[in-house]
Amino acid sequence: DGIAWQSLKTGLTNQPFAYVQTMIAYNDTFYIGGGFSTVIDNITYSRVIRWYNKEFYPVNYTVNYSVYSFLTYKDDLYLAGKFTGINIDSSMNFYSFRRIARWNGVKLDSLYSGVDYDVHALQEYNNQLWVGGYFTLVGGDSCRLLASWDMPADILEKNNLNRGNIEFYPNPFSFSTKFRTNDGHGMIYWAGK
Repeated sequence: DGIAWQSLKTGLTNQPFAYVQTMIAYNDTFYIGGGFSTVIDNITYSRVIRWYNKEFYPVNYTVNYSVYSFLTYKDDLYLAGKFTGINIDSSMNFYSFRRIARWNGVKLDSLYSGVDYDVHALQEYNNQLWVGGYFTLVGGDSCRLLASWDMPADILEKNNLNRGNIEFYPNPFSFSTKFRTNDGHGMIYWAGK
């Protein structure tokens, strides 16, 4: 109200060492991520929750470890952190999502094989998604601490692809550049020297 702090219900959790790390507004809903797992009104929330119309709501997935960063990039919500698996259905099976995932409001998608260690930062720059953290491999290729992901919309539309291109910064390659894309049916194509 501009005069005093207001609590959101009773807060998130009384767990020691629990924390909120990141927050973002996406599609008229406020998403909250971090290192917490709590029960509010008999609903379990694990690492990601949403706040809408003055109430907490679960998301359609459960993340197995901490979420450090959110970013909206090309109309999708990206989440990154320490997680290695996300339960995307009611089976209680955790599917491999290695530290980064894309949410389009309906379903989650991994970005190839992800990265080998934690992602702490996401930022859009020059129409690319930049990822920073404590990692040495991105998509199975050597890359230390910083990488960018480029997914041109025309490639998605023309080829019905659900993946993008990846470039590495810094990268110790010489004059050849690797380019890789997925045809949407599990086939990965490589180009370059």
